[in-house]
Amino acid sequence: MSHKTFTFLLLNIIISVIATLPISLGAPSPEGLEVYIVVTEKPNGDPTTTYVRMLTSLFDSEEAAKKALIYVYQFSVQGFAAKLTPQQAKSLSEYPGVISVEKDQMMSLPPLRDEGNFH
Repeated sequence: MSHKTFTFLLLNIIISVIATLPISLGAPSPEGLEVYIVVTEKPNGDPTTTYVRMLTSLFDSEEAAKKALIYVYQFSVQGFAAKLTPQQAKSLSEYPGVISVEKDQMMSLPPLRDEGNFH
């Protein structure tokens, strides 16, 4: 993957995450749930249905899984944001088709020295 492609994908992911705000960043909820961004391979069929099915295996019910699902990414990246415990996130990272599971966090990019000139 070229540096330009990687930079473009990274910026798209960051913009996608920002678009989901207001997501409660920072302190975990009273249940110990925190927001995680899960990047997956392109699912077969409806992405929301696929992700709810994945989350249902981590929660007590489909209803709890639907409550945990915050956002479904379908354009610049495939995946979803969900409220999970650290153990659920670790378990999910081992599922087939899951590329990465990262705790949501605020990030800042350094300013570009020469705007429009990516090397």
